[in-house]
Amino acid sequence: MSSPKNIQSLIDDINQVLPQSDLAQKQVLERVRSYLQTQNQEEQTAV
Repeated sequence: MSSPKNIQSLIDDINQVLPQSDLAQKQVLERVRSYLQTQNQEEQTAV
């Protein structure tokens, strides 16, 4: 399992790249980000 810190850092990276992305990239990145945020919340509640 990846630590919440790694997940949060990935989410931050996605947020930085999103404004420069084209539409297709945005859709993929937003899906990945929402998946990561879900994982992050599950790991925090599991602790």
